[in-house]
Amino acid sequence: MSNKMFSIEISAELNQIQLIKHYLKKWRPSFVSINNLSETRFEDIVQITNYIKKDLNIPVLVHMSAISKTKDEIITELKTLESYGIHRILALQGNLYHGINIKNDFHYASDLVKFINDYDKSIEIFGTCYPEKHPEAKDLKSDIEHLKIKVNAGAIGLISQICFDNEKVYQFIQKIRKQGINVPVFSGIMPVTKDYQLHWLDHSRISTHGKFDNVNELDQYGVNFSVNQINDLLKHDVDGIHLYTMNDWQTTDAIYDKIKHNFQKKESF
Repeated sequence: MSNKMFSIEISAELNQIQLIKHYLKKWRPSFVSINNLSETRFEDIVQITNYIKKDLNIPVLVHMSAISKTKDEIITELKTLESYGIHRILALQGNLYHGINIKNDFHYASDLVKFINDYDKSIEIFGTCYPEKHPEAKDLKSDIEHLKIKVNAGAIGLISQICFDNEKVYQFIQKIRKQGINVPVFSGIMPVTKDYQLHWLDHSRISTHGKFDNVNELDQYGVNFSVNQINDLLKHDVDGIHLYTMNDWQTTDAIYDKIKHNFQKKESF
């Protein structure tokens, strides 16, 4: 059993509160991140976050996007979170969902990190990183340079974008360490068990590197692929695993049962 962290991402769906309770009590992740998809209300995010933090005693990161918020709106959300004793944020640039109203107060996630850190240095801010570079970045070198700006602005940990080639993850970690980026990196894993997920990955410009070509039983193959990928990452001493659940509880549970022996139970960062 290692001392590595196991964390998950979920969506704030109030109609799934009993499933959230059941599985989080079983998994006891090191922390949970709550995404802020376009259809998710901030009030729902706060309610789910408060429940997980207070009733289940599991640390929570609330996703906060820069692209669609003004500074005043961010301050309002920070004050709301503060009133509930929530002080962990995952600062993101955010995605261009259909119909989203783009604001111009924050051009990059690093701008949001700095703004939050300047507002309240007691807030623990995490950021994201891209082993195969951000889709909008010129190249990986320039992307890592910008990542260093984000970390220097106050990000204390990084959650990686999905990457289906572990060698690229290891090369990326070596490169950022050489650039003095020494905060923990949690390797993002997304189980691929449905055809629509392959279409989403293609639309999001995330390469599968042919790992799922000509697969017949995608559901079982996807679970086994994630398990093997996680085991290999842990053998190479990554800081932690971050599983993007997409609220697919059964798939996540099947993976957890196969990897749980790797992790000690951690109640906090």
